[in-house]
Amino acid sequence: MNAKKTLEAEEHIRKAEKYLKTSFMKWTPDYDPAADEFSRAATCFKVSKEHDRTLDALNRACECYKEVKSLYQAAKMLEQAVIICRDAGKLDLVQDYASRGAMLYRQAGNPESAAQLLEKTAKILEPKFPENALDLYIKAAETIATEDRPKEASEYLTKVARLYAKSKRYDETVSTLRQTIELHQDCGKTQTTGRLVGGLVLTQLAREDVVAANKAYSEFGGWCDTDLAAAIQITLQGFEDEDAEAAKEGLNKPAIKNLDIEFARMATKDIPLPDTGSLEAAASQVCS
Repeated sequence: MNAKKTLEAEEHIRKAEKYLKTSFMKWTPDYDPAADEFSRAATCFKVSKEHDRTLDALNRACECYKEVKSLYQAAKMLEQAVIICRDAGKLDLVQDYASRGAMLYRQAGNPESAAQLLEKTAKILEPKFPENALDLYIKAAETIATEDRPKEASEYLTKVARLYAKSKRYDETVSTLRQTIELHQDCGKTQTTGRLVGGLVLTQLAREDVVAANKAYSEFGGWCDTDLAAAIQITLQGFEDEDAEAAKEGLNKPAIKNLDIEFARMATKDIPLPDTGSLEAAASQVCS
């Protein structure tokens, strides 16, 4: 079966290359039918699991579609290349294919398809290459933001914030969370808005900036539901009073534990509790 499909693919390649030839009587290549033949060849090579030849055929089809301004079809070829690279374990190639494909989708007037391709590719890369996934999620957010769609843009930025938090890049986490919350303010409160505020407060505490954490809650705390607001208030009061037990009690509340996993983990592992011992020592000195 595989050998048969390989022969079929090679025949499509021969036809495509024939369409591209010029002569004394034929001055310009026939890019449109050539593109279709390269695309058919790619399908056959895919069935026969010849990944490199599949990618080559898809690239050639893409270039031919671009010549006849069929940009949407050109983008589809690169989107297929992303899937081939995923299946072949060629993860080092997927970001380039996705970025090029997304640009072609945008040029074809399909920003939503562009964002979906970037998101799909980011999910492929996220487990092993989170930094590359970050770049793609950011591009997806920027793509949708140009269409004045704050809700969708905020969904991509939420993923960016979570990846920043996971890699303990707290300054970037704070900046992205603030940007996301502001987008939520543009489109109205959603179920996730308060959770973002909780993540912002916790990230400031992980940065050991209690003042900034209090400021964040004062600014955005109205977005939190009752349980989350109570947990944050207990936590912040514990830090204000330098009471480690009170702060720990707040951080262990179910409302905190139910935040996105990156922020729930941050609450238990990455936030230094107040140094109650130094406060007790100061008090004993005053008493003596």
